Amino acid sequence: TIAADPQDVWSVLMEVESYEEWNPALVPVDGRFIQDEELTYRMSQPDGGTVAVKSTVRELIDERKLNQYGGIVT
Repeated sequence: TIAADPQDVWSVLMEVESYEEWNPALVPVDGRFIQDEELTYRMSQPDGGTVAVKSTVRELIDERKLNQYGGIVT
């Protein structure tokens, strides 16, 4: 449970430029949260390195649902 209004939580979730402030393990570096859009993330690794993760937005319902699908780029 997050002690905030859903609109405020959604606003933070959609602001990819600020991800590193609250989720440094998986930071979007390219793309936007738009239906069928592809995003590329930088995922932190235990050794201090990063790995690229590509994800496609499968479903987006404003202020309710963000469904993505993807995986590590090899």
